[in-house]
Amino acid sequence: MSRLDSTLSWNRNSDRGKALVIASFLASALLAAGALVLTSGDGAQAARELVTRFSSLLFVCSLLAPPLARLVPARALSALALMSGNLRLSFVATFVFSLACALMPAAVGGEALSVSAVLYIGLNGLMLLVMLFPANRAATRRMGAASWRAIQHLATAYFWLAFLVSSLVHVARQDESLVWHGFMLTLLVVALGAIAAAKFSREAVEG
Repeated sequence: MSRLDSTLSWNRNSDRGKALVIASFLASALLAAGALVLTSGDGAQAARELVTRFSSLLFVCSLLAPPLARLVPARALSALALMSGNLRLSFVATFVFSLACALMPAAVGGEALSVSAVLYIGLNGLMLLVMLFPANRAATRRMGAASWRAIQHLATAYFWLAFLVSSLVHVARQDESLVWHGFMLTLLVVALGAIAAAKFSREAVEG
């Protein structure tokens, strides 16, 4: 297997993982619908927040699965690691849904989007497109493994930092979502630690 084939091997399980992507998108739709129906205040805001939380869990799972499978060679973790690409695609699908929820007031009610909302939707949308790029296998082969890894690391680091900063802000404010954001903050730090531990483990074996 060439280096590029190895780099793209996360996608070899995509056929079996298509159901995961579809199920994640449908779950986002159900969460958004529930928020719109049950929330007495800003339903679109509640829907966006709920779907964003769901997508952040998928993102953390996509980060955690490969290093945990290396550190703890269990069959279940290995199977999950093989689907890390599908988890990433599920994250993209659900986060796109959350951006659609952010656009809902403007699309349905004709409300003007604030500058911050436009920047939020535009920048996140761009990074989601970067994450989707590996789905085009021919394009990734033309780019080469090094370039592909660089843009994937950029997109992954962006969302990791975005979720981290958001959680830190909410924890510092000690608002009503303190428990959730404290939980997310812990997961993000654990994911980074697992990635670092797996890297050191691999280097120790190869060395």
